[in-house]
Amino acid sequence: MGRVTPTTLGIEADGSVVVVGESPATSGQESRADEDAARPAEAPVLDKVKRDAMRAAIYRAWGLEPPDERTNPATWPAARGASGEGFGKDYVRQRIRDDYIPLARDCYQQGLKRNPRLAGKLVTSFRIVGTKGTGGLIDWVDTASEDNTLDDRDVIECLKQSMYSVTFDPPPDDGIVTVTYPLRFSPDEPDGGDD
Repeated sequence: MGRVTPTTLGIEADGSVVVVGESPATSGQESRADEDAARPAEAPVLDKVKRDAMRAAIYRAWGLEPPDERTNPATWPAARGASGEGFGKDYVRQRIRDDYIPLARDCYQQGLKRNPRLAGKLVTSFRIVGTKGTGGLIDWVDTASEDNTLDDRDVIECLKQSMYSVTFDPPPDDGIVTVTYPLRFSPDEPDGGDD
């Protein structure tokens, strides 16, 4: 019997990442063993206490108190040296692949257990903040986009919270970089792109 690949990753022509999962209705113990073997031993997770301490250190390095994360980011103070430019797309894509996709895959697999046909697109916007002495992290994530078609609030919340685990080098000039990143989710192998 051939090896079953329970989750794969592809890139669409528009640059969106495709996360493909195996529907639990078609998976068996053999595929579960393959999934465990294919998953990295430890997906990187930045725990909340460490993340909050890093975030506070970044804002304090800018001479600011860290804003309350429950408030609208549009009301947050601008960081010294903030910039809309910075990282190359390849760097961001690699960090997302290394740190985020294993976590996103887990969120999606949980959704597939509830709905084996769960599929769709989720566009996330996130803000990377950092300083050379502290490093970089995701300070804010927004999953509200009219382009979204993924319809599972629990999966979307899991994906959003998992994004906060990703770390980066600090943005140039110890500032801010905002990124928009589309993800597509499908329970089946891509058919060659004839959608």
